[in-house]
Amino acid sequence: MTAGPVAENVDMASTAPTAVGAFDHVRAELHQEFDGRLPVEKVDRCFEAEVAKFHDARITAYLHILIHRNARVRLRAVEARPLQVQD
Repeated sequence: MTAGPVAENVDMASTAPTAVGAFDHVRAELHQEFDGRLPVEKVDRCFEAEVAKFHDARITAYLHILIHRNARVRLRAVEARPLQVQD
């Protein structure tokens, strides 16, 4: 069995969405769920960190799902951590 056709002279890295803006709908969903419970800046930082993890992904069809799931797990963990106050 052979792989499917590949277009000539196509740089696969340049076709992957690398800008955070490509996943604005994911950011909006995270804010909808966590705003009021976590600082807006924390949600944004977590989202941007997850997008950065996949900056060189070659297969991007389900990237928005991975980013959303990973960010949600991280934000839920932050939310579950008790606040630690230093004396």
